[in-house]
Amino acid sequence: GDRSDDNFSSAGNLTVDESRYMDDDGEEEDDDDEEKEPGGRFAKTLKDNISTQSNFSPPLGPTLGHHQVPNILKTKKTGVIMSVTVTEDGWTALSACEKNIIVQYRLDTLERVRSYRGHTSVVYDVDVCSQGRLAVSGSRDRSVRLWDLERGVMRSIFMGHTNWVMGVCITRDGQNIISASKDRTVRVWDIETRSCLQVLEEHSDCVSSVAVDEGVTTIMSGSWDCSVHVWRVVKGRAVSAGSMEGHTKPVNRVSISKEGHRGVSASSDCTLRVWRLDALACIGVLKGHVDDVRSVRMSADGMIALSASTDCTLKQWSLETMRCTYTYTGYDDAPTAVTLTHDSSRAISGCEDGKVRMWRTGGEEKEI
Repeated sequence: GDRSDDNFSSAGNLTVDESRYMDDDGEEEDDDDEEKEPGGRFAKTLKDNISTQSNFSPPLGPTLGHHQVPNILKTKKTGVIMSVTVTEDGWTALSACEKNIIVQYRLDTLERVRSYRGHTSVVYDVDVCSQGRLAVSGSRDRSVRLWDLERGVMRSIFMGHTNWVMGVCITRDGQNIISASKDRTVRVWDIETRSCLQVLEEHSDCVSSVAVDEGVTTIMSGSWDCSVHVWRVVKGRAVSAGSMEGHTKPVNRVSISKEGHRGVSASSDCTLRVWRLDALACIGVLKGHVDDVRSVRMSADGMIALSASTDCTLKQWSLETMRCTYTYTGYDDAPTAVTLTHDSSRAISGCEDGKVRMWRTGGEEKEI
């Protein structure tokens, strides 16, 4: 139908698959990575309509002096956790996993709800729309897939990238997907028509991550070419605004503030950089990690950022003082992914050991 108020204009066509793709979580997963046939039914159903509940206060591990014991969400054999995201209401978390699946959790019970199958290789990234109804994933199999979390089905497959899909995000209104690929491009997709609207080519190496602000006015991407690029969305089209240099090694993840004025990038040069996106300028360098910084997430209010590093720590940063305010330790294997709840009260991290942990966010700098 006519969608003249869309953020992006439409062109082209892609494939769709309405089949169900998920595990029966009543049984332990096989050790191998063999795909299960579509058509399975839910092993667990949500006891309540969690999207309508309020005053959610999940169980959290005890704080023992300066040492916090995180909650560990109930997982099975997923391999390395590549990415984590959480719905805006704070009830549901999703993880993208090395073993080709996306896993959904309830944060009030810490239970694994279901897993979604369909990708044929590593799932590198997952994101969820603000209403919590739709999720999008990107994979080494070169596909972008859209999932209906209410029905537990795969809704669409978007093909067009010619190499691994490293990063994905979905616009707040649930109308568009933006994907980043090792083929050096960023693609903008229309969910309703399942079409590719634009192919953005500014990077000279793998585009590892992409983010969009809530108003869909600014797109930010990070690349193994060590740069961060910014696009403005003008009259339904993404227009290049320019690149920002400063990192000396590949950029692994980017995160953008809700209004699109600021962004943060995480790099293998052991630093994070804070950017003023309207001025295309670096306004802070966050130093403290001693190994690759794999993941970063900025809070909804733009006041703090949380980072995960192969030095086996998470760090919380004040984006006012540009200083570390809290260090989370206790990992035996490196954390690979991190996100924050919308109210910034809890951090969700994924790890090389396949575990997903939930932490209280901190205040003064201390090890927990």
